[in-house]
Amino acid sequence: ADGGAVTFPIASVFTGGFASNAASTFTSGVTVTTADNSAQLNLTSTDTDANVGPRLALQRNSSGPADNDVLGRIEWYGEDDSSNAVEFAHIGVTALDITTGTTDASFYINTKVNNNTRNRLNMTATETVFNDESDDLDFRVESNGNANMLFVDGGEDQVRIGTSTDIPDNAFVVQSTSGAGAIAIKGRSSDDIGSLAFYENDATTQLGNLQARVGSMRHRMLSNGGTMMFENNDSGGTLHTRFQLGATEALFNDNGSDYDFRVESD
Repeated sequence: ADGGAVTFPIASVFTGGFASNAASTFTSGVTVTTADNSAQLNLTSTDTDANVGPRLALQRNSSGPADNDVLGRIEWYGEDDSSNAVEFAHIGVTALDITTGTTDASFYINTKVNNNTRNRLNMTATETVFNDESDDLDFRVESNGNANMLFVDGGEDQVRIGTSTDIPDNAFVVQSTSGAGAIAIKGRSSDDIGSLAFYENDATTQLGNLQARVGSMRHRMLSNGGTMMFENNDSGGTLHTRFQLGATEALFNDNGSDYDFRVESD
């Protein structure tokens, strides 16, 4: 009735539409059907303050809540070419931990992949996971000028930056932009060392590293036309080649500087 609360205890049909200017309660299902492309449900707030509105609240008001309760899902259905109703995607929320003061939740997005419902994105209390079910799915991030600024190849188990091209037997591939270096390693401050380290597959045995200090001393290892060179600067800041390995020789003090060469025995 106009001006009072209305409760619908059974499934309700409104052939001319339904408008509510206050909170409404339905104790059974409500189905809204249209024969055109108009919106089936409009939520409108006329409040003039800066707070949130309109709001859509999904509440699971359980008498026995428990960890891992699914709190609600929004589902998208369509038909396949045999006129079968198919759920093509859904999003949902799960209450992972309902302990007062330490509640945790997960938010997930699932879609159909080859007729199977697969998890594409899962945000839990401890991580955000893409492709948690390990399908052969790529992950790609575009920048303003590169369609493959970040590319994770799901089938090749390879991470690429700047390219989608597979270079076999490599876990990480970087392609530079025109005129730019492929990788830059930056220290946190002017006296900090930027370092690139190499390890055995046990992740504890370091094979070597490349370092550079921005400050009074500068050390670097580099390759120049097939020659590996190790350089550092003198007290005046001039870089000198201390040792280099070429195709035909191993050379110390190539710049002819006033540096001693010493070999210790036991």
